[in-house]
Formats: sequence, C-alpha cells, structure tokens
Amino acid sequence: MSDAFTTEQDLAARVVRWLADQDFQVYQEVQLLYGGRIADIVGRRGAVLIVVETKLQFGLDVVEQAFRWIGDANYVLVAIPALRRRGGLLLERICRDEGVGVLLANEYRVEEVIAPRLFRRIGDRLRNGLVEAQQTWAAAGNADGKRWSPFQQTARTVAEYVGEHPGCTLRELVTGIRHHYFTSATARGALRKWIELGKIPGARMERHGRELRLFPVAAVAQPVEHPPRKRVVAGSTPAGGSSGAVVQW
Repeated sequence: MSDAFTTEQDLAARVVRWLADQDFQVYQEVQLLYGGRIADIVGRRGAVLIVVETKLQFGLDVVEQAFRWIGDANYVLVAIPALRRRGGLLLERICRDEGVGVLLANEYRVEEVIAPRLFRRIGDRLRNGLVEAQQTWAAAGNADGKRWSPFQQTARTVAEYVGEHPGCTLRELVTGIRHHYFTSATARGALRKWIELGKIPGARMERHGRELRLFPVAAVAQPVEHPPRKRVVAGSTPAGGSSGAVVQW
C-alpha cells in the first residue's frame, strides 16, 4: 500500500474522487471574498456541506485552516497521506475536541480515522458562494494559486445580465445581479472602472445623453482571473483614468 503523493494536488484529487463516489458535488479552491480564505475542497450533497483541507504533512496549520470553516459547513475535515500521521497525538486531540475530522489517504482508499462532528446550525455564506465554475476551473491543491475568484464570477454575471438587458444603466445592473462587493455604491464605481478598462469581457459602455448605458459585445471571452492589485489613491491619476477615490476590485 502506498501513500506516494508527490504534490498536494495529487492528494486532493484522491479526496475529490472519494467524495464524488459518495454522490457529493465537488467544488475546488473555493474563495468567498476577494483576498479571503480559500477552501481546498467543498462537497455538497443535498443540504449537507463538507469542507476538506489537504496537506502533505499533519500540522497545526492544516488543522487551523479546517477549524476556520466551522460555522460554514456541517462537517469539517483535514486530509493527509496515510503514512504521514506520525507525531500527531496532540493534534488529534485538538481535532476531537473541536470536531474536526481526519482522513488518511493513499492511492487505493481514503479512511476516516477521526469522525467529524456534525454542526447542524451553519450560515448560508458558503452555500451561497458555490458556483458551477468552481467544480472544474482549478484543481484542488494546485501550486499555481489558480481559482475561480469572486471577481470572475461577478464579471461573468455582469456579461450575462448585459446580454439579457442591453442598454441597462449601471444602477440597474448592480440592482439586478449578485456581486461580491460590500455595497452597491462600491459595485457601481468598481464595475464602471473595470468595464472601461476592458477587464470584463462581454460588456461595453456608451454614453447616451447624460447617462452611461451598457451593451453586450459580439464575442465573449473568459473573464480575467482578477484585475491587477492596484489601488488608486485619492488625488492621483491612474493610467487611462481620471483622479478620484480608491478603486476596489
């Protein structure tokens, strides 16, 4: 029997198959907020949500990563290679006390050695943040930082809405979609900026009298993974734009 996982992605792929075999819909590299924490693997089966964090070594870091999802998922677990459990007695006690399950995986099987606690009362944040693209866009545990970001989902939603409502205003757009921004005002300012810069394929902006209106473009490419990490300080002048307040992405 071998636990010969050379990368975390290999280990995560084994756990993904294990969940899929149990009829879970599996979502990978799930991020709820831009710049926020990322769950390696989320499984959904009916109303049940499960989060699994994977690591090649059993350590406090992976236990803490899993612990942070308590309150968002019904079951929270860590997964490690089967032969790398050594030195984990204290960690196992922490997991049992806190309700975090432990999975040991090799190429043939995944074994639950510590059962996770069932958390019946959870919030809707994780459930509402799951989208179809997270199932296939990026492999769980990948070393490239690839993920389907909240910005990408907003960009796709913008393109779909504009395609269905050509000529809509920014206010109508923001009111009519689910986006990842904290406020509608922030969403209007940020989306105007990114549409003008071409960071949201599928939507273009035209001025009609005193109003800016949105129209679809002919060919829709995949939205960029996220805009560049650049903040425009009040009073400065970004390339291609005018001075103004901080722009959020």
